[in-house]
Amino acid sequence: MQEFGSGNENWFDPVVSELAEGVVRVAVDWTILQINPAAVVFTSSLTEPLDETSGAEPVQGRMPSQAQDHNPQPESAFNGKPYDAIFSPESYDLTQALQETLQQQQSLPTRTGNLPARDSQTIPVRIRTVFLPASSNSSSQGGEQAQAIAIIENLHEQSVLQAQLEEQYELLDLIGKSPALRRLQTILPDIAQSDSLVLIEGPRGSGKTLVARILHELSSRKRKPCESVVCGDMPDTLLEPELFGYVKNAFPAATRDKPGAFARAKNGTLILEDLGGISTALQVRLLRSIQERTFEPMGSYSPIQSDVRLIVTSSTPLAESVRRGQFRDDLYYRLNIIRLELPPLLLRREDIPLLVKKLLQRTGARTGKVIRTVAPDAMQMLLNYSYPGNVRELENILEYAMVLTHSPILTPELLPPEVRQASGLGAAMQAQPIPGALQQQPGFPQPAFQAIQPQSGALTPLTAGMGISPLHPSFDTQTGKGQITLSTNDPLEQAEAQALLAILTRHDGNRTTAAEELGIDKSTLWRKMKKLGVEYHTRRGRKS
Repeated sequence: MQEFGSGNENWFDPVVSELAEGVVRVAVDWTILQINPAAVVFTSSLTEPLDETSGAEPVQGRMPSQAQDHNPQPESAFNGKPYDAIFSPESYDLTQALQETLQQQQSLPTRTGNLPARDSQTIPVRIRTVFLPASSNSSSQGGEQAQAIAIIENLHEQSVLQAQLEEQYELLDLIGKSPALRRLQTILPDIAQSDSLVLIEGPRGSGKTLVARILHELSSRKRKPCESVVCGDMPDTLLEPELFGYVKNAFPAATRDKPGAFARAKNGTLILEDLGGISTALQVRLLRSIQERTFEPMGSYSPIQSDVRLIVTSSTPLAESVRRGQFRDDLYYRLNIIRLELPPLLLRREDIPLLVKKLLQRTGARTGKVIRTVAPDAMQMLLNYSYPGNVRELENILEYAMVLTHSPILTPELLPPEVRQASGLGAAMQAQPIPGALQQQPGFPQPAFQAIQPQSGALTPLTAGMGISPLHPSFDTQTGKGQITLSTNDPLEQAEAQALLAILTRHDGNRTTAAEELGIDKSTLWRKMKKLGVEYHTRRGRKS
């Protein structure tokens, strides 16, 4: 077999033309030297049609070949033309791969990405590149210049299979493949079929109201009203009439009867959001309504039968509020029949790519713009961010990018400054560079912690792939007063351990306030710490 640089590359063109992979060969001045039939599908739709006479349709991304040797291959029309006249700016991943190959003057390993096709679809691809010095191809076209060759593998069929798999990770709008979300998706249909009261707890922005509405949509009451009342810190004078309604002349401004949420949700579902903030007096009245299945409008002494499915959400653990004397224990026990706990996005990073894809589609439909591709470094930043506002903040970040973009590619420049500047677990926790350590890729946030490899003692950042990559079976790190001892090769558990240690450090080991920030119960936090081997020594030397 001949090799590049043997002095005769005439064999190269016909061989490349028969490859199932797309091949694009460019000179260092970005002149197209060769494009094979399988790569034509990725050329700009603004270029002239290439095969007007054959009438055949492309098959699996390839243009039909010409049978007669004297008829030139249609892709040869691209030869000698500028790269940017053939490939659109949307071909970001291909352009970046070729540019890095020419700049670094070396072949680069395989990377994944997305390329726009002529039919306006976006096709997932795998790209690897080869660098040819000028001396290696002196007899071939463009031989006086260095060249870069991109080999493009079309992953369309694999992506179709992946889409089918992703359907398993979606229940209505509840998206995720983390263990917590998969468990929730499994049990929600069963819970929806009962009329039992449901308590949903989790930090703000984690999707509590979404889960409540999904329960309604999956229930036998789905064709009946679904009312939602945000209780929060609403004063009794506003919340009481909103919940129970009032009759005419109940107070000076009551000029007519007005039904409350209990009446409007008749035979349907009533969602009481952020119930933990209501007053003790209103807690008593709500408890009576739940126990007796009746309610009385303000100004009336005649109870009305209530047939509603009640779903309550709280952004703070109600059990903790009971211990503090801020919430009645009898009402809590009445509410705590079926309790669901939603984790913060920080603890389910594997769901972020799925959420990004879905939220971009939703935001695009609303704004009229389209983002088809997320650049790898932008996705890395999204994976590393801590999301104090959870899924709601992720949606806001993507809408920010959608407003600014003039391209179908989401690049790091489109992300808010706090996302670009964040280390993933907070700038205050960033590790300092250590001589001899493997350094972070340019353009990626610095990880908050680094793990010691037992073989060499070198420090390796825990960021790659889905945010953090598995390094070795035993993960052991110590920083300040905190310590993690975890025997696992699961990168997500390593990420969880780091996240918990960062939050405990922020609260100096106080599990109560750390649990409040996460929106989970203190006992849940303790179990998570024990499972992940996270310890923190307080100022008094006690172990947290």
